Amino acid sequence: MPVLMAQEVETLPDKDDESSEVITRQTKPIDVRDFYLGFGTGINYAGLLAITGEFNLFKNLSLLGTAGTGSWGYKILANVHYYNKFPKGVFYSAGISYATGIPEVELELETSSGNNENILIELEPVVNIDIGIGYAIRLWKRGRLNLEIGYAIDATSGDAYKIKPGQPELSDVSEKALQIMKPGGFRFGLNMNFGL
Repeated sequence: MPVLMAQEVETLPDKDDESSEVITRQTKPIDVRDFYLGFGTGINYAGLLAITGEFNLFKNLSLLGTAGTGSWGYKILANVHYYNKFPKGVFYSAGISYATGIPEVELELETSSGNNENILIELEPVVNIDIGIGYAIRLWKRGRLNLEIGYAIDATSGDAYKIKPGQPELSDVSEKALQIMKPGGFRFGLNMNFGL
């Protein structure tokens, strides 16, 4: 794998003839790898806890894939990243994420009668279209810390949940709470990875 040497150029004046002398200094090497493996977390990102892998496709273009678990079941994500200069610095992202849902979960919710009860609910799969911007900070020689913000566009119509048969009707407050829980909206991601 290529190892790039970052350079700093400094111009110092020559006291004798008032000309300038250019001095080039080499700083710590940047070890560029084709694949970075790590872990991440976030909101409308990879889930509460996820394994992440990023593969350099071509020059400054890479593909990020994640698999994790969150409040709406398991979650997988595939995003394309375009860097100003791979593998660090500013990058732009776009892609898709999929939350599997949960076949049956018991939640304490307010019913239409105004009482709080344990309700059996099925959380259905949800698809999001992801867009964002981020910054990758180099750590040590092969490590990186990636920060990303953006928006997850809900591509799933409807409520994406079902009340199990025999359960009482939910109040408007509970229905709004479930809509907020549904994947989509503002997204924030944080992941740490290492070049292999």
